[in-house]
Amino acid sequence: RARRQLREPDLRRQPPGEGSAEEVSPLTPQSWVRDYIQAQRNHFPYLEDAAETLAGALGDPLTIAEPLRRRLKEGFGVEARIVPPDLLDGASQHYDLHRKRLMLSSLLRSESRTFGLAYQLALAEFAPLLDKMVAEAAPPDEGVRQLLHMSLANYAAGAIMMPYGRFLASAEQYRYSIDRLTGEYGANVEQVAH
Repeated sequence: RARRQLREPDLRRQPPGEGSAEEVSPLTPQSWVRDYIQAQRNHFPYLEDAAETLAGALGDPLTIAEPLRRRLKEGFGVEARIVPPDLLDGASQHYDLHRKRLMLSSLLRSESRTFGLAYQLALAEFAPLLDKMVAEAAPPDEGVRQLLHMSLANYAAGAIMMPYGRFLASAEQYRYSIDRLTGEYGANVEQVAH
């Protein structure tokens, strides 16, 4: 609604910050991306299929961290390292583009490290698909574009760790037991619940 109101040509508002009584702030990048993902019903079949195919090639979800690390190194020349947190300046992970090095904090639990590896691999493996999906979504500016790209890569990382077909079968078999699913997929509660 705010975006539509800003586009109306007959509105005579002062620029924000100049005390206009009718100021309308545009949507935030977070709300734009959230609304877009909800409009898609949080389902991106092409990305899901690509992630499921990749996951099948990597093997058992419980032991997927090492195949992820190996595929990053052999397929893309990216070396993954676990480093002390003080090297990351408070971040949980950092990718050094020039050295092709993914650094993961030693404070991360194993399932979060696995997700970090899956995220970096999704960025590399699915770059053309992610770029196409973002372009088709037509975000209004660069900040929204970057956030949507990151959100879709996160989606792909989750789909690599927990391929939907296999995950759904497990969920039904275990009667949606979060504990059983976290154990089966080497994921944390938040990842499984999402």
